[in-house]
Amino acid sequence: MTKSIWLFALALVLIAVPERGSAAQNRPMGGTYLRVNGGLVTTMDSTGPDEDIDFDEGYLVSGAIGQRMLSQRYPLNFDLEIEGLWSSLEARDDAPIVALDDVGMSGAFLNGTFDLRLGGRLSAYAGAGIGGAWMDLDTQRDALYDFVDEDGPFLAWQAKAGLSWRVSRRSALSVGYRFLSVEDIEIEDGVSGADFELETEQHAIEFGFRWGI
Repeated sequence: MTKSIWLFALALVLIAVPERGSAAQNRPMGGTYLRVNGGLVTTMDSTGPDEDIDFDEGYLVSGAIGQRMLSQRYPLNFDLEIEGLWSSLEARDDAPIVALDDVGMSGAFLNGTFDLRLGGRLSAYAGAGIGGAWMDLDTQRDALYDFVDEDGPFLAWQAKAGLSWRVSRRSALSVGYRFLSVEDIEIEDGVSGADFELETEQHAIEFGFRWGI
């Protein structure tokens, strides 16, 4: 009886080992994921008509759908994704000519990101993207000034890097830095003819959640 039990157990092991190997070989490569991000953003000051325009810290939110190109068996992965992004900044302008109140930006990007597993649940990522952006500028318009801006689309690109921590088999949290650059925008006063270029480079510290990896 005991000998039969041992033979049965050995048979199960011999059957299970090939099945596990086959499952690993047939495991689908990569996978689709969803990602959301939010964070604080700031931008460079601009030189307006006889004034400097400062900006308070604003916010940034984004969402993306992407595809991981390799499986989780590999320490280095590459992700390709489409991302939609929105940022908002308030201008701090106390000069006699108040050209601008706040700046909103919406954009769409195609991103490529490398993800390197450092060990355990921790990974480091770095990537870049290119796309287009549309600006929503709240410019000053009254009897004395009528500042007009371009809406876009403008060429935009970004770079980002950070760390992620896998909290479950299919989800991860991240923290990182993002640099966002949009083609400079020219703002012109239709009354006085004064004009200037608005700096649109933005720096963000952001947090994210990713599901589906």
